[in-house]
Amino acid sequence: MGVALLSSMRNEGPYIVEWVAHHRAIGFANLVVGWNDCADGTDRILARLEALGVVRQFATRPVPGRSFQHAALAEAARSPEAAAADWLCACDADEFLNVHVGDRSVGALVAASGVSDRGRPADVIAVPWRVFGNGGVGGIADRPVTRQFLRAETPASRRWGGEPLVKSLWRNLGPVLRPAAHHPVAGRALGRPLVRVVPGGAEIPPGCRPQRAPSTDFRVAQVNHYALLSLDVFLVKKDRGPGHTAPDRYTAAFWRRHDATGMEETTILATAPAREGLAGAFLADPLLARLQAEAVAWHRARAAELRRLPENAAILAAAAGAGIGGAGD
Repeated sequence: MGVALLSSMRNEGPYIVEWVAHHRAIGFANLVVGWNDCADGTDRILARLEALGVVRQFATRPVPGRSFQHAALAEAARSPEAAAADWLCACDADEFLNVHVGDRSVGALVAASGVSDRGRPADVIAVPWRVFGNGGVGGIADRPVTRQFLRAETPASRRWGGEPLVKSLWRNLGPVLRPAAHHPVAGRALGRPLVRVVPGGAEIPPGCRPQRAPSTDFRVAQVNHYALLSLDVFLVKKDRGPGHTAPDRYTAAFWRRHDATGMEETTILATAPAREGLAGAFLADPLLARLQAEAVAWHRARAAELRRLPENAAILAAAAGAGIGGAGD
């Protein structure tokens, strides 16, 4: 069974190697990534990873009326790697699929969920987001995200009204399914409703919105969503803008809502040996190591500039109220 991961990136340079290593380590056969308007070397890092045989990358072509993210996902879905896959998934660079069953691979998730509790083949496995908060980190460290940010929302969280947003794996039914940020969209040619399940195979009731899961049940799998990372990372993310939503999304209110630190959450460390082993092997390439170091330096310099801008005062105040200080923290 082959599973392909589709993504869109812009200015994600410090985090790409870990993200790629993680998803390769848990069994994604192919990663197909579109990028646009990069100032930090994201495009060069992806090109080097492609030269090393690790990903396929491309410059996203703008499509009138579509966000770059949706344009990238559509183009990635037309790639030979996606066409050959049995299952597809779309994740951003701040999202890490975290499987808790079997050998913790994406294959184990499909094995546990690919047939619904009603005996029907699942078309979509809707994996709930688990939001990870800032945890008091101010600056940009050249360390794995998955080791820096280890506090998250609890299973009892009502952050999303008890119906968390999801990221989806979907069975490759061809062009009748169009990829989107949270779930595939079925064309009329499918001729039937999609069979959607939560991890483990329980069918989702038809009335549930496709971008939501019916509960915060993380027992089988979750997507670790590092929505904030450090304060400086968040400022750079705000400066870059989101991939497909309103340009003013990253506000002080967004920070407060996503600073979820209700409990320590370290389950992703179970896959650390494989992930970090692969990342180390990738970074043994001198050119890739240099490109990542240059990306970290670019992000640190840009964050220092952004801290001085008046429009970021509200976010800095919200962070100070939570005890987060300067870039050296």
